[in-house]
Amino acid sequence: MKKLSNKGFTLIELLATILIIGLVLGLTTYGIISSVKSAKDEGSKLTLAGIKEAARTYSNEYTDDTWKASNKSNNIYFCTTIQELINKGLLDKNAKSVEGNTIGLNDYIAVVKDKTTKVIKKEFVLTLQAFNEDEEKYEAHQYCTGNIKPEYIKKLPIINNKNTYTDTIIAKFTDAEFKTKDGNVSNIEKKECLYDETTSGNFTSKGTITNKECKIEGLTQNKEYYIKICMTSKNGSRACSTPESVKTREVKNPNIGIKTNNSIKILYNDTNIIDENGNHYFKSSISATSNKNVTLYDRDSKTATGGNTTSIEKDKWYKVIGTEVELTYAEEGDFSQIIVTAETRDKSNNSSGEISKTFNRFTTTFSRGIADTINKQTNDIKKTCLANINNGTCKITSPSIEKNNYEVIGWNTDSNAKTSSWDVNTSKNINININKTYYPIVRLKQYKVSYKANGGSGTMSDHTVSYGDNITIKANTFAKKGYTFIGWTTKSDGTDDGYNWTNWSGKWEFKNGQYGIANDQLVLYARWRINVVNIKFSTDKGYVKSGAYNWQEKDDIIFKNDSDVFFTIKYGEKIGDNGLPNYNNSNYLYITKVGHSVTPNAEWICSNGDCKGKSPYSQSSTKYKASDFCDASNGDCTVVLKVNWKVNKVFIKFSTNGGSIQSNSTTSSGNAYKWQRDSNNIISRTNANGNTYSDTFFTINYGTSTGTDGLPNYDNSSYLNVSCVNCKDNKNGRGVPNEEWICLEGTCKGTTYNQSSVYNASDFCDASSGDCTVALGVNWEAYKEVNDYRCEKDSNGNSQTDPHYYITSCVGEWCYYTRKNCKSESGSLAWSKVVNCSVETISGCRYDTFKEKEYNSLRCVGGYCCDGAGCTNYSIDRCYLNTNCAVKPTTYTATFNANGGTFTPTSSGKFTNNNQTWTGGGFEENKNYYFRDFAPSFRSTPSNCTFTGWYSTVDKKTYYEYFSISGKSQKFTAQWYCPSSSGGGESNKTGYLKDCTCNTNADCGTAGSKYINLRCDTNALSHKSNGGKYMCTWGANHNSPYWCW
Repeated sequence: MKKLSNKGFTLIELLATILIIGLVLGLTTYGIISSVKSAKDEGSKLTLAGIKEAARTYSNEYTDDTWKASNKSNNIYFCTTIQELINKGLLDKNAKSVEGNTIGLNDYIAVVKDKTTKVIKKEFVLTLQAFNEDEEKYEAHQYCTGNIKPEYIKKLPIINNKNTYTDTIIAKFTDAEFKTKDGNVSNIEKKECLYDETTSGNFTSKGTITNKECKIEGLTQNKEYYIKICMTSKNGSRACSTPESVKTREVKNPNIGIKTNNSIKILYNDTNIIDENGNHYFKSSISATSNKNVTLYDRDSKTATGGNTTSIEKDKWYKVIGTEVELTYAEEGDFSQIIVTAETRDKSNNSSGEISKTFNRFTTTFSRGIADTINKQTNDIKKTCLANINNGTCKITSPSIEKNNYEVIGWNTDSNAKTSSWDVNTSKNINININKTYYPIVRLKQYKVSYKANGGSGTMSDHTVSYGDNITIKANTFAKKGYTFIGWTTKSDGTDDGYNWTNWSGKWEFKNGQYGIANDQLVLYARWRINVVNIKFSTDKGYVKSGAYNWQEKDDIIFKNDSDVFFTIKYGEKIGDNGLPNYNNSNYLYITKVGHSVTPNAEWICSNGDCKGKSPYSQSSTKYKASDFCDASNGDCTVVLKVNWKVNKVFIKFSTNGGSIQSNSTTSSGNAYKWQRDSNNIISRTNANGNTYSDTFFTINYGTSTGTDGLPNYDNSSYLNVSCVNCKDNKNGRGVPNEEWICLEGTCKGTTYNQSSVYNASDFCDASSGDCTVALGVNWEAYKEVNDYRCEKDSNGNSQTDPHYYITSCVGEWCYYTRKNCKSESGSLAWSKVVNCSVETISGCRYDTFKEKEYNSLRCVGGYCCDGAGCTNYSIDRCYLNTNCAVKPTTYTATFNANGGTFTPTSSGKFTNNNQTWTGGGFEENKNYYFRDFAPSFRSTPSNCTFTGWYSTVDKKTYYEYFSISGKSQKFTAQWYCPSSSGGGESNKTGYLKDCTCNTNADCGTAGSKYINLRCDTNALSHKSNGGKYMCTWGANHNSPYWCW
């Protein structure tokens, strides 16, 4: 056996072995084919089993002597990659990954065969983790990567970033890591960047490595390369990354296109060239001019054959610095086609190829003809354009035509044409290479006049006018609600242009650029002014204070700085935040009217205009709309607001003053009234036949009187009926005769009134500034217990030893008494008027030592009783309690002359001269007396005259509201304002300025008066024989051009 063994196999053994191998190969081949088919069928997802079968199949294509033998075992190894199996068609070319695994397509696949039996033992993928865990896999990796040193690789180099260009590949990588069997790290002594055109190549070509970056240059564009990074340790071990496929980029073609009608632009694209630094070349079939310096160049020798130039000769190559160049072609010349060729090369001479583009050139001639100029030139103009040979069209813009006073129609190839076949300054497609000539077509210039409503409504037709024609600008027919047409303008914003086209008529000799004419057209826009509501104000017979704004009143209308329209509201708008002017603003408009006041929030009322009859207006911050006053939709409108005066009233309340009142009464006319009194004895009454009570049923308007019936009778059984039977406080049940009422509350307190007399409103309280109220009570006569014996004279005036009468009590002049002896307290009482008593008695009844309850004393000896309200009442000769005596002051009279008018008769004062003169007395010195309270009222006035004030012939000045006495009686003459066509005014001497004449300033008015600005102008002679020598003028200075009226 040993010998046999030494000799080898017998023939039978060899045949048996071959048979077994054949069976094995057949079964294996069938499995491989099935696995390969299965792997392909799985599409983009590879399986590990399919990869192994594909590697086994691929290894059978190589003889054993090409396998790598192990020096440690009986193995031989075949190495490939998954990507190479895909490239060889053994795996699906669309595969991107391995199903359920992290194996990469560039990882090694090792096939292991027993080198004795030649039987494949196994296949496995060589990942770093795999060969670090398995000795056999580790050995296979060493043989696959060439590393057979006594150390192992902990980490392979990895290519993690690749940048490709037309001739360059730059790959970044991470280093490998080597360790010896004892665990020590081995340093890397050598790094190599290797590439080949296949993964099975020798990888003998090298790039350069800088730090951890591999750079491979001089490559061919658009070609696939395989690169790997290999590193050698100090121990000689070698580790390489998995080869990776990288494809270089392609040099991009230049772009050649039309820039303008006469120029072509070449754009070079260096995107794929490293550093974007390509070499750029071009040539043109027609001479041209470049927009930058270029160099005549030999591309093959890469040398310049000329200096920098912008003049391009035809059919010669030029080198361009930069990525663009423009070529411009002269309009002169008869060529009709241009061929431009361009090329880009990288530094390795990879080329985009010569890119050529052909362009057609079309030419058109424009003759100046009859035009003054075309495009502002006096010569003919030739225009050309370039077109791509494929689409065959390009555009030419026609020039302008200028001829004075003519309208340009356009261009036409027929010089006698009347119409245009090509408008000026317009572009037209040219698609035929025929040199056509165009001629200018003009006609006498025409202008269009058009009208614009500019926010209004309506239409107005245009009209056309030729130069030299007569024309009239149309009158406006547009309308705009709330606005008024004020003329035409050429400005669209409606502002005045200063050209005065409104209502213009004449010969049209205008051109473009004049008076708003442009583009042969005059466009006129309507100018609108917003309508306004003008509000005038009236004092309504009041008085306006002049103040800082020179307020005046003329014909009852208020003027501010000589204008009666100082408050306006625009149509559609509202009053500002301050509302209407305050009639009582002491710093602005200040109007007063004695005896009148205004209801708050109803200070103004319309006296003239559309607002007449509307509710009063508030002067507060109410923001009234313009339409609240009048309708300004079709034009301005004006209203007059007057102060809404209401006459002040004196309200007189009545008190029973301790008495009682009947609850019902009926007058002779059948009116039924109900009466009641409150806890303060104030009487209330219903309206006739009504049920609502009021305690102010008796009023007197300011400046008027009670009327002829006087005050109500307190004891009228058909009306007001107050009685005091068994009254307390010693009232005897009767009012004091002729003093039936006494003032209990108000400024009249203590004053008595005759219920049958007529009284003025001012006799009760002062209502000049507002309403006032007083309370009158029945003035009951007092019941006095006297119980005295002091009557000392008999009926003949003789003194008695003992008093004849025993007086028990008195009421006024009447007393209860007995005729028994003086000391007796018995006997019948008689009710009679006691006479012939002591001289110190009041109306016959002595009571200086009686039990006096009402009076303070008999009278003020040597003086008069002071009523406690300024000692103005000296008509009584006895004083009440708590009052004082005073000497009666000297009083004076005041005489009033109606000066052409007449006074209304009253019960006070004295009238003479047919009611033209009135005299009143009782006026003290240094006190102010209001005319409204003391002066008579006018029954008639001079014709067309207005009362303006009282002129004092004593003081030589004019008074308006009140007067005073200064040591002598006053004499007043009424002043009248009587305007007429010949003028008029006031006179301090005659009462008139009938002819506006004067001799001194006093004849024209006095400083501080209403006519403060009137002056006697000594430079203005009146030429009047029966008037003043000079004329009154209006103004602060002499020589004023304005007379007084």
